[in-house]
Amino acid sequence: MKLLAVVLTSMLLAACGSGESIDKYTVGGSVSGLTGVGLVLQNNGASDLAIAVDGPFTFATPVRAGAAYSVIVKTQPSTPRQTCSVGNGTGTYIHSNITGVTVTCQSIVPRFAYVADGATRRILAYSVNALTGALTGLAGVISTGFGPFFVAGDAGGNFVYVANSESNDISAYTINAGSGILTSIGEPVPVGTAPKSVAMGPDGRFLYVANFGANTISAFGINAATGALTGIGSAIATGAGPVSIAIDPNGKFVYVANFDSASVSAYSVNAANGALTRIGVPIGAGTQPVGIAVDPSGRFVYVANSGSNSVSAFAINVSTGALSDIGRFIGSGSRPSAITVDPSGKFAYVVNQGSNNVTIFSIDVSTGALGRIGTPVSAGIAPESIDIDPTGKFAYVASGDSASISVYLVDPTTGNLTSIGAPVATGGYPRSIHTVAF
Repeated sequence: MKLLAVVLTSMLLAACGSGESIDKYTVGGSVSGLTGVGLVLQNNGASDLAIAVDGPFTFATPVRAGAAYSVIVKTQPSTPRQTCSVGNGTGTYIHSNITGVTVTCQSIVPRFAYVADGATRRILAYSVNALTGALTGLAGVISTGFGPFFVAGDAGGNFVYVANSESNDISAYTINAGSGILTSIGEPVPVGTAPKSVAMGPDGRFLYVANFGANTISAFGINAATGALTGIGSAIATGAGPVSIAIDPNGKFVYVANFDSASVSAYSVNAANGALTRIGVPIGAGTQPVGIAVDPSGRFVYVANSGSNSVSAFAINVSTGALSDIGRFIGSGSRPSAITVDPSGKFAYVVNQGSNNVTIFSIDVSTGALGRIGTPVSAGIAPESIDIDPTGKFAYVASGDSASISVYLVDPTTGNLTSIGAPVATGGYPRSIHTVAF
């Protein structure tokens, strides 16, 4: 018996303690439909794999026998922008190489555009020509509350929300994916005084409202099936005159431009319930910051300063959400009123209400610094907002005093804008535009 015990012990030591490797298995599969660039897959929250073309793939880091695997899309492709989904991406107790993970990519196609008309208490709805970007008005009158100021929607193209600055509420609508027609979701939801902006997280679970007159941010949960809003706690204080709001692409942080206090407030998002927690104290911006945007990488924040004719740039601490000043960039135009970053993260566009044009900046992807590209592009009279459709192909500028929407083709290499036809007459006073893609 003693001899047998010694033999068994020796066998165990040889298998477990003498340097013999524990069984490990690879995880992989195939990608189809990929036409964009920048697709990155991730396994088990750590192992990243960049994918350039269709075909088979295998993660470099194997998985121990008996362990689990979980493959997700870490970064969606762009230029053209696509949405990739994973099939057979999870499993437990691996005992052989995994080869059946499927990644299917589909191109995003622009379909509809919605405009908040501040003069007529309505939303204007348009279909978007996916090849040319041209707008065609849709039939029907869609009413809002008083003073519709800003319109935004969820990334899935299911719902649209409008901030009504004079009736102090939010109107909510469902989008008919076939026709583009909006249907009201109940009565408008009360918020703080003079709401000027709304923004939604990338997963469509939470909505945040900047209440200009109350110096607060209101938070809501979004019903995934109906789009209905449910309040999350009490409104949270900001700086003076919160006028615009933006969320990082991971849904972890919220940033607010405070017009009257010339600052930017930062908040972390509770992933479970959407509640906000202030991050430090507001950081200084230029005079009268009025527009704010976060780049698609989630590393930089840009603010258009109406009173100082400049753009402030900030770096985001990706762990804490805190901002650090990169610098202030002059040369946009007169009274910049809005700013956006294209889906590739290479270019920033600033609408100048005083000089009736759009300034284009290149973005240094390493430092976040801006460099002006060429001369500003003409827009309508007193442009107030700009939207680049989710594919990155077209840009739209809403100009209040000329009651029009200017349409542009976006050059994905240079960032330049080329006008597409004559501006679209809207009537009323268009303040904000939002495009939807499927």
